Amino acid sequence: MDYILIKGSFHVVGYSPDGDSLMFKADNQMNWEKIINGDNEVRFREKLASPKDQGAVQLRLQGLDAPETHFKPSEGADPALIASKPVGDFKQPSDLGNQATAGFLQFLGVKNAVWKAVFGGSYLAKATLTQNNQDIVVTQRLADQIPGYIVTRDIELNGRPVAWVFKGTTPTADGASISQDVLTELAEQSANYYLLQQGLVYPYFFMTLQAKLRNKLSAAVTQAQATAMAASGSNLWRSDKSIPGLALTDIKTITQADGALIYPYLFRKVLKFWYQNTPDVANTAVNVTNLCVKANPNIFVVSEADFVKLDEILELKGNLLRMKKLPQDIVFLS
Repeated sequence: MDYILIKGSFHVVGYSPDGDSLMFKADNQMNWEKIINGDNEVRFREKLASPKDQGAVQLRLQGLDAPETHFKPSEGADPALIASKPVGDFKQPSDLGNQATAGFLQFLGVKNAVWKAVFGGSYLAKATLTQNNQDIVVTQRLADQIPGYIVTRDIELNGRPVAWVFKGTTPTADGASISQDVLTELAEQSANYYLLQQGLVYPYFFMTLQAKLRNKLSAAVTQAQATAMAASGSNLWRSDKSIPGLALTDIKTITQADGALIYPYLFRKVLKFWYQNTPDVANTAVNVTNLCVKANPNIFVVSEADFVKLDEILELKGNLLRMKKLPQDIVFLS
């Protein structure tokens, strides 16, 4: 199946964009019909029909995962468990999640972003955009129209199109089919490639991403890792503890502002494990020895061309948590 190029506009004011997702409104809504699949169609159509968003939908950027800025470990848990153990959002240490968001906004040409706190989170209340060679200040939702286009062919579980994001215009026709080879040539112009190359986000690969495209993104990650110590600005590979490993005796180790930064997938998994196995959330102690006992997914290791279990690429001894493979070397099956 080829990809579909969809032209439209990105929208950030009035929303909470982050380093791996943002809102997008297609110029021609009928183009969505070319990618809608039965598995996640209902959720997507619900989002598309939202009156407040007027046809804008949230995208999930292909191939990457930004440090978490608001993760709720109770999401999807049994309602009775949530009632007995209420818990709020958690974020990963340092300001790298916010820096990923800032880098994404910079890529799109958004300046002077002003955020407003609300209900334990925040949204972008005001920003400056350049339109017709003039800077304008936008404060109203959907009043910002950042021209761009996406290339996509899948909708993920939560009803978000999995997309390659491009700013500006293209001579390619709206709704055109794009082959894997053509997309591989375009990839370096995408926000996906830019964010990985700058070391602002982690790679996060699934089997639905073909090898050519995965290799292109892996090259961007390798470049970010190679220049991490010398590069100026934000580069999460200077702070990452997933590969060297860390002693994890308390959940605060990975949630406090001065704590350890780890692969976001592991961050979410550890938080869910702690939440489900701790009688009282006031007790922040955690032992990761049994992290994969109940949920140990199959993954593909690119360098070994082999399928293994998650715990085979992790070191879980006592309180030690360490990844034995680089994130760009692993591919999740689902």
